[in-house]
Amino acid sequence: MDSYLGLAQSKLKPRSVVDGFSNRSATIKKRPTRPAGYPTTSRPISTSSIVIDTAAQFRYLQEEHRLVLEKCKKLEDSYSTLEAEYAKVKSDNERLQSAYEELQESYNNVTAKNFNAGKLLVYFKLKRRTDKETLEKRNIIKNEACFNTYLQDVVMLDNPRIPRVIHECIAVLESNDKFMKSPGLYRVSGDHNTIQNLRYDINANNYKRLHKQKSPHEICGILKLFLRELKDPLISLETCEKYFPDVLQMKINTRSKVMQLINSLDAVRQNTLKVLMKHLRNVAAIQENEVDNFSLGLLFSSLIFNETLADVSVLGVVAAVLAVFDWKLKAYQDLPGPRRWPLIGNVVSFLGAGPVEIFDQLIAFAATYGKVYKLDFFYDYTIVYSSPEAAEAILTSPAFAAKSQDYDKVSEWIGNGLLISRGQKWFTHRKVITPGFHFKILENFVPVFNRQAEAFCAKLESLSVGSGKAVNIFPELKLLTLGIICETAMGVGMAGDTQQAYYTQIVEELSSILYWRMFNVFVNIDVLFRLTHTSKRFNELVKKSWNFTLDMIDKRRKINQLEEQNRGSEERNEDESFGKRKRALLDTLLEARIDGKPLTDEEIREEVDTFTFAGHDTTASAMTFILYNVAKHPVVQERIYQEIVSEIGEEFCELSLSSLNNLHYMELAIKESLRLFPPVPVIARIATEDTQLLSEKITRGTSVAIDIFTMHHSADYFPDAERFDPDRFEAARSTQTFNPYTYIPFSAGSRNCVGQKFAQYELKTTLVKLLQRFQIRLPDANYVPTLKAEIVLKPAEGLPLKFIKRSV
Repeated sequence: MDSYLGLAQSKLKPRSVVDGFSNRSATIKKRPTRPAGYPTTSRPISTSSIVIDTAAQFRYLQEEHRLVLEKCKKLEDSYSTLEAEYAKVKSDNERLQSAYEELQESYNNVTAKNFNAGKLLVYFKLKRRTDKETLEKRNIIKNEACFNTYLQDVVMLDNPRIPRVIHECIAVLESNDKFMKSPGLYRVSGDHNTIQNLRYDINANNYKRLHKQKSPHEICGILKLFLRELKDPLISLETCEKYFPDVLQMKINTRSKVMQLINSLDAVRQNTLKVLMKHLRNVAAIQENEVDNFSLGLLFSSLIFNETLADVSVLGVVAAVLAVFDWKLKAYQDLPGPRRWPLIGNVVSFLGAGPVEIFDQLIAFAATYGKVYKLDFFYDYTIVYSSPEAAEAILTSPAFAAKSQDYDKVSEWIGNGLLISRGQKWFTHRKVITPGFHFKILENFVPVFNRQAEAFCAKLESLSVGSGKAVNIFPELKLLTLGIICETAMGVGMAGDTQQAYYTQIVEELSSILYWRMFNVFVNIDVLFRLTHTSKRFNELVKKSWNFTLDMIDKRRKINQLEEQNRGSEERNEDESFGKRKRALLDTLLEARIDGKPLTDEEIREEVDTFTFAGHDTTASAMTFILYNVAKHPVVQERIYQEIVSEIGEEFCELSLSSLNNLHYMELAIKESLRLFPPVPVIARIATEDTQLLSEKITRGTSVAIDIFTMHHSADYFPDAERFDPDRFEAARSTQTFNPYTYIPFSAGSRNCVGQKFAQYELKTTLVKLLQRFQIRLPDANYVPTLKAEIVLKPAEGLPLKFIKRSV
């Protein structure tokens, strides 16, 4: 054995030879010799005949480990060297960048007004260099201030011939998309100390700090400060009073007079006004910054005239100046529309009007001006369409994917949920919420529809049948639909009518305030609205609404925790949403993950507020007018009842989606009622880019509205349009030429109503239960409800109905 091991050891070769390499230089250490016991050939060796020296193996592995550590150390040293070289190169690059900026600043100084370029060139040819004081004394360097001076003294020598401070401020703002989208641009005050530091730098012709600002409000503050301290205003009131007294008296009827005013100014003022107004137009066109032409006009009027304006009529001049440089006025000048007034546009048409009068006025405009007309509110234009071609173009175009600015006021209440959000947030949240309305989940909601509708019938029986009096059905239906949406969407039952009435009253009052703001000349502006007592009431109601929602969310979380505890250690069903557990829509939000992160509490509240408001108010409106139509048309009501008896029976029973789907004529009657009384009569979007819409070129920032109510009542699309005729949809289904965008009670396109199937099954279930139990009659067969539109179409004075119990 010993001789065999010795022979095996003697045959071991150096590493460099075994690996097929020649001997390396002395700088590379040889690997250690393999210990005894390692075979050196591929010939099989009986393991029973070899004794392995484990100590030698360990020493060998130790040596291998040491060599590896040495190599790692060398690599670390090399990395450190490269890192140091990179830092040096980066430092050199920063120094070069700094030097370049200094050279650029020097060039700007030469071309700026503060330097006499010709004399400066003479100075550079001098053999003897003089000091700065001498240069200032000889007027080679003019050390005059930018602020509190005359306009002509601070104009740039090269184009554009405007003050450099205006040019630089606008350039910095418009080159940064985040700056232009900052809420309250020009209205929010910047930091006073920062503005003063910028003032000192700019007076020394140094704009470095201006270009390095992280907030836009200090830049806006500098621009406003410059205009405020000008010794001569851009437009003097004396000029207006001398040449254009009718302008100040709000009697502007042609743009030519305004052009005369502009042309009377010198070239510098014309250029400055043109650049400034173009910039303000760009600011007003961006929805995210929450400013518009009117608020900018209020702000810049005192800056342009360099005086505090007590007479609001002077704002007409500002509006006119805005109009001269506003391409939107030119773009829509050929469109028909009601008479517009200077500055305020068509606001006069709605002054003092309530929800009923406003709705009537919009219907009158459509009848007078046709399928496309324009409305103007302080130079914010809305183009109103009432044709299926326009509806299809708007609802399928990415350029109109964003909701209009009017919805921003609603967002103060329900937040930035699915109704109002846009872009990536809307897309991801829509993707999260849509599975919550899957047919298999809706099947689980039908028992809730059944139970709530049967309880509603019992309530009506006590209210109407016993007394023989008519019941104002609209507020009662709001309680019903709220109870259904809370139990299905939030998984929490309501504690009786008192709690339901509390929330519906909040929604009613908030809707009224929001609609009032949309058409009121004063409170449409956030700053002015916050000065009113109604603003305080609005904030109180919003807080109550949020507390109601948060309470529902908290209750659902506790219910889920109890269910988890009761389930014990059992594994959850992988497809639980389709299992036995009744899943609420809120559960989808609580368990959702976007990019691996759960929704925040605020995001959950916004979505819950959205489908609680939209899910009960719109459905109550739809059900109210369905009952009105079946009460007004007894023949249709009887036909629906006979279909119910045939497919389901006379007595209450548990309904299902399949049984509800068999009620074909009922579905036609519901569709016809939604045609005549669409829950949301008008929807609006805003153009996020310049685009073509049919024959009109729509500019960025313009709102477009689809008048669904007018389109649904047009004889061009629905013959004998005012007649309630459910069979018209049966005929339309067989007509190949019927444009589906002619009928859009739930909107259409990618942003259509995500809960429309939920609403349809809720409406069907309620109508089945009511007609199984009652005959429905109008107290006056000729009664026609007065309509109002507070976001949702409603009967202004309620809707009285009699419920006569059927004899079994």
